[in-house]
Amino acid sequence: MAPLETLKEVCDRHGVAFTWREYSAYKALQDGLKDRHRGNNQTLVRPGAGKTVNVVAEKVDESGNEYESTQVFDIDDNWRVAMSTGHDADEERIVKTCVDRYKGMVGGSYVGRGLASVILQKFSATRVRQNGGAYFVPASRLDAWAQFADDMAQSTGVQIYRVACGVDENSAHAVMATAKEDLEARYKDALSRLAELEEGDDKRKPVLEELEQVKKVAANIDKGVRQH
Repeated sequence: MAPLETLKEVCDRHGVAFTWREYSAYKALQDGLKDRHRGNNQTLVRPGAGKTVNVVAEKVDESGNEYESTQVFDIDDNWRVAMSTGHDADEERIVKTCVDRYKGMVGGSYVGRGLASVILQKFSATRVRQNGGAYFVPASRLDAWAQFADDMAQSTGVQIYRVACGVDENSAHAVMATAKEDLEARYKDALSRLAELEEGDDKRKPVLEELEQVKKVAANIDKGVRQH
């Protein structure tokens, strides 16, 4: 998890335009209630109707498991927390404190997904694994990526691991093959999204830029293969 404003500031310092996904009030209520009841294995937090979240007590006996809703909370767009049943002002305050720690934050999973998008779109990287998690950054963008990654880690505490390793002929061809598959998939996806947009639509510009970026990376990889 990292502060939204800090993520924006790091991106601005390195000329990286990216939109981060901030915690919503409802998601914050869910996670805040989980924090409130962390360690209590007989209490569950479950989504309710609308924007409510239920705190459920689990009872286990010889006949099986029984579940009873003990508290129901809701939250509005201004992050006001209220108990819908069994009003308890002290409990509301405690839960509100748990919820507020997520205000203005970007969740850990969204930070990870965001960084994956940034390294692919802004630093000419390609996936080393099809499912992501490991990326190859070409030498031409390595210094810029290192500066960005260092700034991100120092400013937010987010850990970004980088590995420099020797590559033999077989490894090089394996990386190139995976990169080719990744680029082809990204190119087809961008073409599909472009086809859904009408001429003159402002949303076409970033997609066209993405296509050009993919072609540029592909050309660099092809050049590297021929030299190798």
